[in-house]
Amino acid sequence: MDEYIIYEKLGDEHIGGNINQAYLCYENAEFLCKDENIRAGLTEKKNKLLCNNSLSVRKTSIIIVSYNCMYMMQKCIEAIRSSCPEEACEIVVVDNASSDGIREWLCEQEDIKVILLDENVGFPVGCNIGAQYSEPENDILLLNNDTRLAHNSLFWLRMGLYENERVGASGGISNYAGNRQQVDIEYPLPAEYLEYGIAVNIPMQCPYEERVRLSGFAMLVKRDAWNMCGGMDESFSPGYFEDDDLSMRLALNGYRLILCRNSFIYHAGSQSFANKDGINELLEQHRRLFENKFGFDIIDYAYKDMEPAEQIPFGKDDEINILHIGSGLGAALKLIRTRFCNAHAVGVEKNECLRMISGCTEMVFDSVDSLAQALNGKVFHVLLIGKDTYKELDREELAKLKKLCRDDCVLLPEPKAKENIDFDKIKLVIWDLDDTLWNGTLSEGAVNAPVQNAELIKSLTDCGIVNTISSKNDEQNARQALEQLGIWDFFVFNNINWDNKGEQIKKKLENMNLRAENVLFIDDNPRNLEEAKHFNEGIMTSEPCIIAGLIEYIGGQVKKDVEHKRLKQYKLLEKKCIAKSNAGSDTQFLYDSDIHIVVKDDCAAVIDRIAELVERTNQLNYTKLRSSREELLEQINDKNNMCGYVSASDRFGDYGIVGFYCYSLMDKRLVHFLFSCRVMGMGIEQMVYVLLGVPDIMPVLPVAVMLDKDGDAPWVNVDIETGGADAGKSVDEEHTQKARILLKGPCDLSAIEGYLSGAELTKEFNYVNDKGFITTGQNHSMHIWESAYLAKEEIGNITENVPFITSGDFETSIFDKEYNIVCYSLLPDCHAGLYKNKESEAYISFGSCNFDLTDKNNTRGYIDGSIVNHAFPFTEEIINRFSDEWQYMGTTAPHDLLRNLDYMLEHAAGHPDFIFILGSEIEYEGENEEFRNHAERHKEINRIVREHVSGNDRVKLVEITKFIHSQDDYLDCINHFKRNVYYDMATEICSCINEFIKSHKE
Repeated sequence: MDEYIIYEKLGDEHIGGNINQAYLCYENAEFLCKDENIRAGLTEKKNKLLCNNSLSVRKTSIIIVSYNCMYMMQKCIEAIRSSCPEEACEIVVVDNASSDGIREWLCEQEDIKVILLDENVGFPVGCNIGAQYSEPENDILLLNNDTRLAHNSLFWLRMGLYENERVGASGGISNYAGNRQQVDIEYPLPAEYLEYGIAVNIPMQCPYEERVRLSGFAMLVKRDAWNMCGGMDESFSPGYFEDDDLSMRLALNGYRLILCRNSFIYHAGSQSFANKDGINELLEQHRRLFENKFGFDIIDYAYKDMEPAEQIPFGKDDEINILHIGSGLGAALKLIRTRFCNAHAVGVEKNECLRMISGCTEMVFDSVDSLAQALNGKVFHVLLIGKDTYKELDREELAKLKKLCRDDCVLLPEPKAKENIDFDKIKLVIWDLDDTLWNGTLSEGAVNAPVQNAELIKSLTDCGIVNTISSKNDEQNARQALEQLGIWDFFVFNNINWDNKGEQIKKKLENMNLRAENVLFIDDNPRNLEEAKHFNEGIMTSEPCIIAGLIEYIGGQVKKDVEHKRLKQYKLLEKKCIAKSNAGSDTQFLYDSDIHIVVKDDCAAVIDRIAELVERTNQLNYTKLRSSREELLEQINDKNNMCGYVSASDRFGDYGIVGFYCYSLMDKRLVHFLFSCRVMGMGIEQMVYVLLGVPDIMPVLPVAVMLDKDGDAPWVNVDIETGGADAGKSVDEEHTQKARILLKGPCDLSAIEGYLSGAELTKEFNYVNDKGFITTGQNHSMHIWESAYLAKEEIGNITENVPFITSGDFETSIFDKEYNIVCYSLLPDCHAGLYKNKESEAYISFGSCNFDLTDKNNTRGYIDGSIVNHAFPFTEEIINRFSDEWQYMGTTAPHDLLRNLDYMLEHAAGHPDFIFILGSEIEYEGENEEFRNHAERHKEINRIVREHVSGNDRVKLVEITKFIHSQDDYLDCINHFKRNVYYDMATEICSCINEFIKSHKE
């Protein structure tokens, strides 16, 4: 969608409510639109509003005080020109006797109103002069010369300024700012900060926050408010505390100050004062000047009691009454009104200087006595009072407060728990629910979640911090409550059950590959906190009072992950863990995962990602050498080094670039060998180590997984895309590059597909369907036969009545697409359980033949996943209904198998040749109930098939038995093998293919 459309629609939304903001939106849409015809329509829309008497929007005079810093000044002007409509603003520059050439440059600019001074009069005086020379009706943007407006910065400042008629000034956020307007971001180049601004300066819900003061680096002031205040107090020249002074005088005149969190402005930071002596003395001098003028230190009251105010346990739309004793400048009262639109907040402040200012915009009483005289009854839902203030109250005041507060009134003191928490280390927050994330106990009735807690979950996620739940609760009820709050999808790896939390959290961290010292656990029950610390040494724990500190901390952090990439990574990892728990074995899970890696050697093209991996990777970094970006480029470009990077994907998602190696050909050693912990447990590091020829390496400990020179990872499929290397194709390309081959069978056949890369290859393996469980039936001969023999309605009846069977179980291209060769594994027919419908006599296959689904002794195992269930969520009702309608038949009867094979031979499109893969006749001696006694079954089927196809020139057999020399050739069962077996299988398959094609050519 073109960006202008967003702002045109936003203008349409504001027409009925705020005509000033509607006008600004149309003006911005007009500025952003590149199509002349469309822009003309937007102009007409905007101009129609000029006739409305309610419209009060003014243009903006951007006032910049300049002193040297020519480059900064030029970039500041350049940013204004590129981001602001020319007709909506004017640029006024007051130069304080610069000597670096900027005066001359400014005078050459036709669109700038320049005032040249003969001496440096400082910032406040310069701003006043600029205002005098500006258009008298324009609003005023005070802008530092070392700033750069980002895309839409001024637009959103103006939207904040015209939020309502009582707003007197608005300010934005920045990478360098005081007054808690700074976001914690750091980039090497200004252009990257401006890119960040593009991402942030967008429409958002609740972007405004009322403040008691605004930072003057970029402060937009309404002209009426400016005139009423008389501009800047020039006694604060050359600078510092002049913006605080202006903020106080705006408040004294009844104006509100708005912080716009969707207006980011780049700020280089105090360039005009940089490297000047006496700055600390100037700061202290002007701090005293402010205190003498207003009677208090602004530092003590700018944020007073904002932290406990964040903890008010009500919804944002609830109508509540809140009392703040010791309300100071009203910082907490303003925060409350910002967060709770229907709240009635009242303050008590004994300090007359503070009350004189806060009372202009808030309801503030001078004492508890005067409050008690004005109000009757128990009216307050929340009492906000600092501990020190509480101690100052006498008995009579406390008694009056008690009469004013409801019986269920919430008392919020200042939290102290944050002193023991290192917020910068947090990567994961574990939440309890009852009396923690929300107020109340879910099992006892309705709960009430503070709106700021729900917003905190979202903000943490935006900042790349992951949230999870550990709660003793009913999962379905808890999920429903979290969905109503709109935050269920922000959690991952949840444990909502009645188990003890310590061991549960330990397992959670193992699955998430996280260290305990990077985790914060919040729970109202001290026993749970102690248990968590016992099982997870180093974990940070706190009762819910920490939430206020966490809100304060996250408010100052950059939202560096607004696309929630980190959460998505853990969602993907969670799916893998669930699938792994449902798999019959770890190896089966790895095969089912369909892991693919691509090895490339154009490392310079992705140097930034490689440098990031080298810097950050620890658990799978085997050399721990922290080479810089420049050093890495030298190593990559050194002809004596062999370098490559590894990308990975599986059926759960794409992991991108996850590994890097640098092998010294001179020293015969690995200089770098490292992989992201995101692929830990997938065997990728072992596979790459094998591909490199298991070179010598002395791992720098600790490492999470040791390399094994005799190890293997045959489930990892490899593609090598290096400078002209042939990736070792084993198939005769001269023949196979024109051959169309169908490779059909279990997912472990993916281990040989790389050897068939010279052909046009189609794969039909097991896969995870769109419902989230595994489809395997399409490779069973009964399903293949039924796909052609049964009517669509009959197949539809099966899939409709059997929820763990889908249409995909009957889909194959063998009868529709012409192939030269079909390579088909008979292993599914010897392994899968076969079931016949008691009425229609249709067949389906599912699971292992060793675990009859209709046997009640197996019901619990299929439900809890201890029996391989292909990740389908079985219930007792589903199994009972299936058992009533279907009969267990064991495995495919020999005569049915031969019929099915004959049907494929006769009816496959294009009359292809066939390669049948026969199972091993040597029993696996390890423990694996799923594949127990398969060798005898293989012997019977293999013998029958050999006899049946004997003399058929269109059929060749590949017998796995001849490749099994010892138990070491197996992985974890009779159907999973080490890579040497797959290599031998692939070699024979390639030989069969080449023989077929060669015979046809002759």
